[in-house]
Amino acid sequence: MNILRISLLLVLVSAWSVLVAEDGTDPLTLEKAREEGRVKSRFLKESPVDQANDQVVPKPNLAPFQASIDPILKKSCLACH
Repeated sequence: MNILRISLLLVLVSAWSVLVAEDGTDPLTLEKAREEGRVKSRFLKESPVDQANDQVVPKPNLAPFQASIDPILKKSCLACH
């Protein structure tokens, strides 16, 4: 019974893909797909927030590093390296 259901499902999917492909529109070319991707891309769009943050240089917060990791490095690593 399961084989019959799977076979029927495969036939329906195959028929559906053929019907959809013959809807009269031209298939999407690689160049058209690339252009649509560029238009829809969030990463290629500039935002005002990004432009304002370009001028700001972040300052490191060394206190947690010096309190937790620095002693381990001094004890285990700096003697040899």
